[in-house]
Amino acid sequence: MEKVLHAIFVLGLITWAQGLDLHLEKNDLSVPGGDGFCAVLTCEDNTNAGTFSSPVKDQARSTVQLINSISSIAVFKKVSSRSIDKGNSSQEVLVASVTAAYPNVTEMDNGRKVDGVLESRRARVRVELFRQEDCEAEFTCQVRGVDSQNTE
Repeated sequence: MEKVLHAIFVLGLITWAQGLDLHLEKNDLSVPGGDGFCAVLTCEDNTNAGTFSSPVKDQARSTVQLINSISSIAVFKKVSSRSIDKGNSSQEVLVASVTAAYPNVTEMDNGRKVDGVLESRRARVRVELFRQEDCEAEFTCQVRGVDSQNTE
């Protein structure tokens, strides 16, 4: 019975918080008169404020604090690096971000066109990729937010 209640709790939490969406749309460069970019990467998050109470008893934290507002959203590109000491490793390099200090971004830099917006409960970064190496790269998206107690 407890497992069923826990599953209901998780499904309710998923429904309550719409969540993060990261997707890459490839563009056909062979089309004459095309836009010139090989892909568009979009990272977006929409959130609902509040708390969700767990129906599971004897749980250490029966209430989960949900994000009250989004404080930043960022897109990172995974870049492999070679080191004599460590062999092959990878690190993430910031591609684009919007924060409370810079809630709107529109720029063209390093073979990428970036548009981003940050609102209280919605954040979006859209990156047009013009270089083939970017279109074949691995990206991650990170969203940070604060709960009702202003804890990140």
